[in-house]
Amino acid sequence: SSPSEGAVYVAVTWQYKNTSSQPLGMFERPSMELKDANGVTYSPDLGASSSYVTEVDFDEKVMSDLNPGITVKTADVFEVSSELIENPGWRIVINADKKIEMPLPQ
Repeated sequence: SSPSEGAVYVAVTWQYKNTSSQPLGMFERPSMELKDANGVTYSPDLGASSSYVTEVDFDEKVMSDLNPGITVKTADVFEVSSELIENPGWRIVINADKKIEMPLPQ
């Protein structure tokens, strides 16, 4: 997969653990977004994310439940304008039990 003209891929690797007492289905798991300095939210590029996760051989099981006590490593890939990503103020947003925001390392 290649980014569109004038864009770059931003890959964010992360891991999470099911700390609940029940299996988590694919729509109940934490998710990630990027947010720019203006508050615009970017969703992951699903095709690029799938390709990347397969290439680096992470262990997330997308189509299976995540059973209690299991930790998985995964990644999300975002297609972003190569000009805009140079601007400061980008943040990683993790939607889980609570919403967590942190600066995107430059």
